Amino acid sequence: MRQVDCAANGDFCGKQSINSYPTLRLYGPSEDNTSYKLITTYPSGGKRTPQNFLKFLRSQYDDLKNDRFNLPVKGEVLTEEKMLKLMNGDIEEPVLVSFWPTTDKETTLKYFEDVHSNPISFKNCYSCFNLAVLWSRITNRLPDLETAVFNCGGTNSRVCQALNLPFNVNRAQVSPEIYMFLPNSHGGIRVKYNHDLVISDIVDWSERLLANAQAEEVTLDSLAEKMTLLNPAKGLDFFKGPDPNQKQVFVYYYEEGSDAPEDFEIWPHLLQPIMDLTTNTYIYRSKDSQLEDLLDKKYKKLIDYINQPDFEPERPLNRETYLARTITSVPTFLVFKDNNMIPTVYQNFSPNEIRDVKKVVNFIEQNQFPLVDRLTTDNYESYFPKFNPQIHDKDEKIVISFFSSDNKTQTTNDYNQLLFVQHSYDYIKHQNRFDLIEKARADKTDKSEQLKGEGMDPKEIIKVLSKKIDHLNNVGNVLTVYVDLADDRKLLEKTGWISSRTKYKPGESIIVTRFGKHYWDRDVFGHKLMTTAQSLRETLSYLLFPSTYIPPEKKTTVRPSPRVAGSPYPDAFAFVDIIHQYGLFGYLLIITSVIGVYMLIKSHRRRSRKAKFLSHRSHKEGFQDAYIELSKHD
Repeated sequence: MRQVDCAANGDFCGKQSINSYPTLRLYGPSEDNTSYKLITTYPSGGKRTPQNFLKFLRSQYDDLKNDRFNLPVKGEVLTEEKMLKLMNGDIEEPVLVSFWPTTDKETTLKYFEDVHSNPISFKNCYSCFNLAVLWSRITNRLPDLETAVFNCGGTNSRVCQALNLPFNVNRAQVSPEIYMFLPNSHGGIRVKYNHDLVISDIVDWSERLLANAQAEEVTLDSLAEKMTLLNPAKGLDFFKGPDPNQKQVFVYYYEEGSDAPEDFEIWPHLLQPIMDLTTNTYIYRSKDSQLEDLLDKKYKKLIDYINQPDFEPERPLNRETYLARTITSVPTFLVFKDNNMIPTVYQNFSPNEIRDVKKVVNFIEQNQFPLVDRLTTDNYESYFPKFNPQIHDKDEKIVISFFSSDNKTQTTNDYNQLLFVQHSYDYIKHQNRFDLIEKARADKTDKSEQLKGEGMDPKEIIKVLSKKIDHLNNVGNVLTVYVDLADDRKLLEKTGWISSRTKYKPGESIIVTRFGKHYWDRDVFGHKLMTTAQSLRETLSYLLFPSTYIPPEKKTTVRPSPRVAGSPYPDAFAFVDIIHQYGLFGYLLIITSVIGVYMLIKSHRRRSRKAKFLSHRSHKEGFQDAYIELSKHD
C-alpha cells in the first residue's frame, strides 16, 4: 500500500494520467518481473467500502493468476457502415460494443493493448482510461461473444448522436458507454450497460443478457436443474450458500396452440429493465403443464415446512387462499427463486394485461429480490428506492438482521431462522389479504341489500355492486436482509440505524420502514427484537395487520414504539424523536411554537391587566357620578 502526493509530484502524476483525486491504482509485475506496470484503476463511480475493495482486488488477482493481462484485444474497430448494420439488427449474432468519445488515433486495438505500459491520457475523456485498461481482459473473458469498439469522434459523431450518447459534455464528465446489439431474430434491439465499470460485473451482465435474449424454452426437469431447492429438514449451510448471486427466474408460461404472435412481442421490451436490476434475474419460457403442478407442490411443501417445529401453532392448508393468489389466465409469468417454496404468479385476466409492458415490468421489479439477501452498498438503492405508488405500499417493511461471520454456528442458525420467518410470514400475509378481500366483498353485498330494502334506484345499487375491490397485492410486503456487523458497520452508521447510542449484537434484528425514517428494535412482547421466528413474525404481523392481529396464547403483548434513524436521544427521551424526524424544520417549528405560545400568554396577561384597570376606573367613575346625582337630589 503506497500513497503519492500529486501536488508535490505533479510531473509523475501527469505521466500516469492522474486527472482526479484520490485516484486508486493497482500495479503488478511486468513480464520480466524486474519492474511494475499498471494493471487497472479503481472505478471512479465505484463505492469505496472494504467489501468493494476486496471484491476489486480478488477479481484482479484472478486475472493475474490466469495470465489474462498479456492477451491481445479480441474484436475489431467498427466502421460507420458496420455500425449502421448493428443498429438495424442486420447481424447473425449479438455483439458487445464499447463507444468512445475519442480520436481515431486513440481508438485502435493496439492503443488499448499498450495502455498498461504507456498510460497516455485520452484527450477528450478522463474516465476512458479506466475502461481502456480493462477492455482486453473483458473481451477475452467472453470468448463466445463478438466484441467491438467504436469511435464517436470525427465523422462518426452523427451515429453516436442518433444513439443519444451523452458525449457532448466536458471531458471531466463524459465516460465511455457499453451496449449489446441483438440480431433481428432476438428482437433487433440494443441494451445499455448501466452499472459500474468493473470487469466481473460487465462479464456477468453480458452472459446473463445472452441467456435472457435467447428466450430459452424450459421444462419442469430442466428448471429443477437451474434452481436450488430448500430441504426443510436440513436447512441451509450458510457457508456453502446461499450463492451471493441467488437466481430469480420468471417463466413466461403459455399453452401451445392457444397463444398468439402478439403475446411474445413483449419479450424484447423486458430486456433493458431486467438488465438494469442489481439482482441475478433470468427470464425463460415454457409450455410444460407440469409447472402448474409444481406451484401446487411448492405450496404444500411450504405448509409442511412452517408446521414442522413443535412449538409453532398449526397453520392449515387453505385451498381458497392458494387459489386467490395463483388463479390467472394464460399466458402469464410464474416466479421461481432459489431456496424458496413460495408460489408467485403474475395474475392477469385479459390479453391486454400480459401485453402491458409497464405492468409486467412493475411485477418483475416487485418480485426481483431473493428470499433472504445480504444488504450492501451496491444493492442498497434497490432495497430503498424512491416510492412508486404503482408497485409500492407506504407501510412496506424490511427486516435487517445482524450477523457475525466470526461465529459460523450462530450465523447458520440465524440464516435458517430468517428463511423460516419469511415462509411463515408469507402464509400469514396472504391469509390476512384474503380475509380483508372477503370482508370487502361481504360489505359490498350488505350495502346493496340495504339499498334494496330502502327502495333505492336500481342504478345506484348496480353502481355499488360494480365497484372494484382492491386485491391488496402490495399490502403487508416484507423484504429480509442481513448485514455483517464487522464488514458493514459503515453502511449501518451512514443510515443511522446504528450509533454510539444503539449498539447491536449478532442474533439481534431491527425492522425498518422501506419508505421512511422509522425503525423498531423492540418486539411485540416488549423485549429486544431477536432473529427468531416468534419475535420477528409476531412483530411483523402486528405492525402490518394490527386490526386482525391475534397474539399467541398466554403471551402479553405491547405496542412496539418506533425510533427515528439517526436519533441522538436515549430511550428515556424517545418522545423527542417526534420532532427530530423532521430535522431542522421540526426544531424550528417547535421553537416558533414555543415563542408563539409565550407571546400569546404575554399578550393575554397584558390585556387582562388593561381590562382590570379599565374595570376599576369605570367602577370609580360610576361611583363619582352616582355621588353627584345623589348630592343634586339632596
